[in-house]
Amino acid sequence: MKIFCIILAAIMLIVLGGGCGVSGEYKNRLGEEIVYLQQKQRNLVEFDEKIVLGADLDKKNERKSIKKWIKNNKKSPNMDKALFLQGQAFFDRKLYYQAFESFEKLLDEHAASELFEAALYKETEIACLFLMGKKRKVFGFIPSSARTEGVTILEQAAQRWPGSELAAKALMIKADYHNDKRRLLEALYDYQAVIDECKNSRRSSQGIAALYEQAMLRCAEVTHNLFLGPEYDGTCLADALIRYQQYQLNFPKKARQANVNSQMKLISDQQAQKELEIANYYQRTHKNASAKLYWKMIRQQWSGTEWAQEAQDNIEEGIQNSEFRIQKEEEREREARIQNSEDKR
Repeated sequence: MKIFCIILAAIMLIVLGGGCGVSGEYKNRLGEEIVYLQQKQRNLVEFDEKIVLGADLDKKNERKSIKKWIKNNKKSPNMDKALFLQGQAFFDRKLYYQAFESFEKLLDEHAASELFEAALYKETEIACLFLMGKKRKVFGFIPSSARTEGVTILEQAAQRWPGSELAAKALMIKADYHNDKRRLLEALYDYQAVIDECKNSRRSSQGIAALYEQAMLRCAEVTHNLFLGPEYDGTCLADALIRYQQYQLNFPKKARQANVNSQMKLISDQQAQKELEIANYYQRTHKNASAKLYWKMIRQQWSGTEWAQEAQDNIEEGIQNSEFRIQKEEEREREARIQNSEDKR
């Protein structure tokens, strides 16, 4: 009974592994990516499977017949085509990880194949399906979350064809996944990788230009989202402002559509609030000179805002408190002198 419970727990861990799913918005975006990848594949695979497999092809039991052919024809020049057919057969049966393994073997052993590009697009499509929540079959029948595998497949796809539109696309899908899961530092790293991939691309295409623009905007957005509030470090605000400015400079029309100006105004507002929090901290810890320095800076740099007005109010209150304190000290000194005179008499 104890062994049974352990096995059952292990199966449940496999089935439920991978954590929470992705948002509906990201699922829709993945659906669009899958359509794009399928369109790219259409003109890349042009051969007759009957010519490749000949009499060994059995449509009723396609996977077994392909497996048998591969076993019996290891030195055939058509091995890459047979592996592609095997991968497609697994894919059609929704055995996505087994399909990935067939395409991966094609890429590993036949890098010069005319099917290299098609296999890579197919692997990227499988990665998208995994990120959408499609399961891989462990031991051929136990469904298991495969989002981690999906991320790994995207990384490998980018590494196999550096400088290509597909490499940038794979990295963008991965970055969007991390962004959707609120893994902001990983998302920021991945978006920057997309930017670098597009800059280093030897090909200039509308697809690469679009990915470059999207990655620049999302880099700015994610950097801004790293800000947790005025009580926390505000370095990311300055970084986000610079990224938005760069985006606005490179894509002025897109920047207007994305309402970048309002985002930059919000960042400026948050910076002022952050500086005011620092000033107030100095006041609370009786470092009045430092507090006054910050208040004056806020009043000057963010004039006309509520934060500048609050800083001005604090300065005036500080002056009044200082004058009141001086007045009290003078009164105490005067009383002390009178007391001393009376004691001497």
